[in-house]
Amino acid sequence: MIVVKIFGGLGNQLFCYAAAKALAVKTGRPLYLDLYSGFKKDFYRRAPAIQQFNIHYQTAAWWQQFQFLGGIQAVTALRKLARTQHWLHPYYYFERDYTRFDEHFFDHRATRFIYLDGYWQCERYFQDIAPLIRQEFEMVTQHDTENKEWAAKIKGVNAVALHARRLHGVPNQKNAQPKPGVRSLSLDYYQNAMAEISERVTNPHFFCFSDYPEWFEKNLKTDFNITFVSHNQYGADRSHEDFWLMSQCRHFITSNSTFSWWAAWLSRHENKIVFAPDLSFWESQDIIPRGWLTRTAS
Repeated sequence: MIVVKIFGGLGNQLFCYAAAKALAVKTGRPLYLDLYSGFKKDFYRRAPAIQQFNIHYQTAAWWQQFQFLGGIQAVTALRKLARTQHWLHPYYYFERDYTRFDEHFFDHRATRFIYLDGYWQCERYFQDIAPLIRQEFEMVTQHDTENKEWAAKIKGVNAVALHARRLHGVPNQKNAQPKPGVRSLSLDYYQNAMAEISERVTNPHFFCFSDYPEWFEKNLKTDFNITFVSHNQYGADRSHEDFWLMSQCRHFITSNSTFSWWAAWLSRHENKIVFAPDLSFWESQDIIPRGWLTRTAS
């Protein structure tokens, strides 16, 4: 069996699952998700959201979870031990270099179980089963009337999704605001990408999404058709609705966020144009798929 720790925001949860699913398919072993350990002490107060997709898995029992026998301290000790004790790798495999694709990820021989601990932020982990991942990452949660109406608007135009992540290092709480001095994508990045897309796309209509939508509305001045989408930001957590709406767009200007990365990747529109910030803004240096366009973002 394969037990994978699901953690992080929605985008990272999808990366965790996609890599584990690819390994499960390759080895023929059942896949179990630990939906508890990664969120017990989450700084951003996040919760598992991956269940809103058409994924197929079994839930790890309490005794199969990462925090069994001592909690996070035991996991930390195990990770340190695995750095030098290679005999542990067939049973506990953690991401030793999160900046690069792990060439040995699929080298696991058949064992009784293996624990996967990492983000695995690279398309190469699951590119061989990309059609299956696209099928399983179709959202099964029912959308409310308001968001269905927004989706109809998006599908009626040459929609371009813009995404800005501004709340780096800020806990998920009411009236959260960006920290001063935190490095974020520049306004020039968005404006230059919008100008490039306008040269390639007839009558583009830009839809702006953000965890801090006030920034877009205050700073993004343009003569292009533009709509600020903020109705999902308040009240109950409906970030999955923003994710779904973004994925309905035809083209993308992503931020340095796996949230918009997946929305762009899952879009089924042919000939889509995707702009992404240069690799200096990403932790993984293998995260940009072939065909995407990178631009300076500082």
